[in-house]
Amino acid sequence: MQAEKVIATEIMRGNYNFGKSQCKKKLFELVEYYLKYSEINKKSYENDVISTNMFKTYWGDIPIENITSSDIELFKEYLKNERKIKNSTINRYMHNLSRMLNI
Repeated sequence: MQAEKVIATEIMRGNYNFGKSQCKKKLFELVEYYLKYSEINKKSYENDVISTNMFKTYWGDIPIENITSSDIELFKEYLKNERKIKNSTINRYMHNLSRMLNI
């Protein structure tokens, strides 16, 4: 689960663009923006829709600034233990989350 370690480290370092303009954004708004980007630029658009729906289901429409590294760890545990999702899929979700937060 290398991707999760990288994301957690990057969040702790403050490397995600949580500037003033992004602090007021909510998750659903960011997901919508990311999916527009994904549809134009990525072959994996359908998979991105699935992963972003999982983000929306788990967190709801919360402000982006409220998602902490511990929230991400709990999300991974939820995926693995309750949803029975494989580690490779969880890594893809973490990659998408990381990419989404850096747009």
